[in-house]
Amino acid sequence: MTKIDTNGVIELSVAKLREWCDPFVDYCWCGLDRPITREEVGEAIKNDNLVPLVNFDFGKDNDDREHHVARIAWFVVHGWEEPLGIDVGVPSMGCCIAWPVIDGNHRWAAAIYRDDHTIRAEASGAVDEIEKLMKNNF
Repeated sequence: MTKIDTNGVIELSVAKLREWCDPFVDYCWCGLDRPITREEVGEAIKNDNLVPLVNFDFGKDNDDREHHVARIAWFVVHGWEEPLGIDVGVPSMGCCIAWPVIDGNHRWAAAIYRDDHTIRAEASGAVDEIEKLMKNNF
């Protein structure tokens, strides 16, 4: 049984979603020549290089590697309330998604860095694919 709160938010297994997409292994931010590392996030935390607000403008200084690392570091230290936005597609109809996180990649990376077990998300796509990611489906 899928448990969805009154706002349409579900709780996903970080481990299961990480098998599909891991920002420390794969590319998820345009313009970066390699994935961000845990070491970079740790250094940003150590040096108090944290970016709390997103005033995103493609092509500006806030689209560089240091900015993305500092955003992840902010979420590691301060947490967040907003759920991720994910789209798992509808594989049975040929709609396959390579990277399901459509909103919240910095929060997603922070959850992995913190070794969280679950993360809240608003999910779209095939229900059976979403249920595979649910925290209770181990």
